[in-house]
Amino acid sequence: MRQAVPTWVAVVVIVVVLVIVAIGYWVASSKSRVVQPPETFQPGKTAQFVPQQQPPAPQGR
Repeated sequence: MRQAVPTWVAVVVIVVVLVIVAIGYWVASSKSRVVQPPETFQPGKTAQFVPQQQPPAPQGR
Protein backbone atom coordinates (compact mmCIF):
# COMPACT_ATOMS: atom_id res chain seq x y z
CA MET A 1 0.00 0.00 0.00
CA ARG A 2 1.41 3.35 -1.01
CA GLN A 3 0.79 6.48 1.06
CA ALA A 4 -2.23 8.22 -0.43
CA VAL A 5 -1.54 11.46 1.50
CA PRO A 6 2.01 12.27 2.60
CA THR A 7 2.36 13.87 6.02
CA TRP A 8 3.63 17.19 4.66
CA VAL A 9 0.64 17.42 2.29
CA ALA A 10 -1.76 17.00 5.22
CA VAL A 11 0.15 19.63 7.23
CA VAL A 12 0.09 22.08 4.32
CA VAL A 13 -3.64 21.54 3.76
CA ILE A 14 -4.40 22.09 7.46
CA VAL A 15 -2.28 25.27 7.57
CA VAL A 16 -3.88 26.64 4.40
CA VAL A 17 -7.39 25.96 5.75
CA LEU A 18 -6.54 27.63 9.08
CA VAL A 19 -5.09 30.66 7.28
CA ILE A 20 -8.16 31.00 5.03
CA VAL A 21 -10.51 30.73 8.02
CA ALA A 22 -8.43 33.25 10.00
CA ILE A 23 -8.36 35.72 7.09
CA GLY A 24 -12.09 35.30 6.47
CA TYR A 25 -12.87 35.83 10.17
CA TRP A 26 -10.54 38.86 10.34
CA VAL A 27 -12.05 40.42 7.20
CA ALA A 28 -15.58 39.85 8.49
CA SER A 29 -14.79 41.32 11.91
CA SER A 30 -12.87 44.27 10.45
CA LYS A 31 -15.70 44.97 7.97
CA SER A 32 -18.32 44.90 10.72
CA ARG A 33 -16.17 47.22 12.85
CA VAL A 34 -15.50 49.59 9.93
CA VAL A 35 -19.08 49.60 8.61
CA GLN A 36 -20.91 50.15 11.92
CA PRO A 37 -19.33 53.47 13.08
CA PRO A 38 -20.13 55.38 9.82
CA GLU A 39 -23.79 54.27 10.14
CA THR A 40 -24.03 55.62 13.68
CA PHE A 41 -22.34 58.89 12.64
CA GLN A 42 -24.64 59.50 9.66
CA PRO A 43 -27.42 61.84 10.90
CA GLY A 44 -29.98 60.37 8.48
CA LYS A 45 -29.55 56.84 9.77
CA THR A 46 -29.29 57.81 13.45
CA ALA A 47 -32.53 59.78 13.04
CA GLN A 48 -34.13 56.57 11.75
CA PHE A 49 -32.60 54.32 14.40
CA VAL A 50 -33.35 56.54 17.43
CA PRO A 51 -37.16 56.74 16.98
CA GLN A 52 -37.29 52.98 16.42
CA GLN A 53 -35.38 52.32 19.66
CA GLN A 54 -37.31 54.81 21.83
CA PRO A 55 -40.92 53.49 21.53
CA PRO A 56 -40.17 50.09 23.19
CA ALA A 57 -38.94 51.88 26.36
CA PRO A 58 -42.25 53.68 27.17
CA GLN A 59 -44.12 50.45 26.38
CA GLY A 60 -41.87 48.62 28.88
CA ARG A 61 -43.07 51.03 31.58
